[in-house]
Amino acid sequence: MFAFRAFDRHLTFVSLVIVCSAAISCAECYRILGIFPHSGKSHFDVFEPLFLQLAKRGHNVTVISYFPQKNPPPNYHDLSLFGTTPVLTNVIPFGMMGGGTFARLYHLFELAYFTGHACENSLKSQAFNEFIQRQEKYDVVITEFFTPHCLIGLIQNTGGSLVGLTSSWTMPWVNDYFANPDNPAYLPSIFMDCSDRMNFWERTLNLIFYVWTRGIYKVFMYWPANKEAKEKIDASLPDLNEFFYNASLILTNVHHSLHPSKPLMPGVIEVGGMHIGEEKRLPPVSNF
Repeated sequence: MFAFRAFDRHLTFVSLVIVCSAAISCAECYRILGIFPHSGKSHFDVFEPLFLQLAKRGHNVTVISYFPQKNPPPNYHDLSLFGTTPVLTNVIPFGMMGGGTFARLYHLFELAYFTGHACENSLKSQAFNEFIQRQEKYDVVITEFFTPHCLIGLIQNTGGSLVGLTSSWTMPWVNDYFANPDNPAYLPSIFMDCSDRMNFWERTLNLIFYVWTRGIYKVFMYWPANKEAKEKIDASLPDLNEFFYNASLILTNVHHSLHPSKPLMPGVIEVGGMHIGEEKRLPPVSNF
C-alpha cells in the first residue's frame, strides 16, 4: 500500500509537470520582424492589421516601414524609414493596368525607378544601420514579395522562417519561388487587362508581357537590389533568391470568390480582405 501511494504521488507530480510544460509552450510568444521597403501606402494598409493583431496576441513585433504607428500597442516596435524617400499615395493606377500597352510599360519602368530609389535611401538611413549593428535575432521574418528586395539580406543575421505577403496577385517573378503555375497561355498576367478567356491576340500579348516583365524585373530591380544589399548589409550575402526560394509560404490579398480562379500550390494562401475591419450596421431606413 505504501509503495502504491508513493507511486501515485510521483505520477501526480509528473502529470503536473507535463501540464505546466504544455501550458508554457502554448503561451510562448514569437519574435517577429516585418520588412516593408516599398513606400506605397496602399500596400502597407493591407499588411498593417496583421501585425497589429500579432502584437495584440502577445507576440513581440518589430516592423521596418515608412508608416510608423502614432499610438503603437504593447509589443509593437517601429523602425521608421519615413523621410528617406517620398511616400507613394495615388501615384500608380490600381493594378498598374491603367492605359494601353505603352502606358503599362511606362508604369513598369516607373516602378523600377521607385524600387531603386527606396533601396538606396533606406539602406543608408541611420535607423537602419543602427538596427544592423544590434544583430537581433527573430523567429519569423515577414516581408512583402513585390519589388524592393534589398532588405531581405537582413535574414542572414536575424535568422527566422520567411513568410511572404502580397497586396494583390503574386507578381510574375514571385510564382517561381513557390513553383506556382504561371503559364501565359491561359493565365493572364497581372499587367494585362484580360479575362481568363483570352483570344489568340490576347494570348500573344500576354506571352510578350510575361517575358518582358520578368526581364525588366531582373535587370532593373533584382540585380541592383543584390548589389545594394551586398554593399550596405553584408558583403558575404548569397544571391538574394536563395532566401526567397526558402520561404515557407505566401499570403495573397485575393480570393477566388472575387477574382478568376487560378491553380495554386499549397504554399500560396488566399487571405483576401484581411485588412477589412469589423462590419458596421447600416443606419436604419426611415419610413416616409
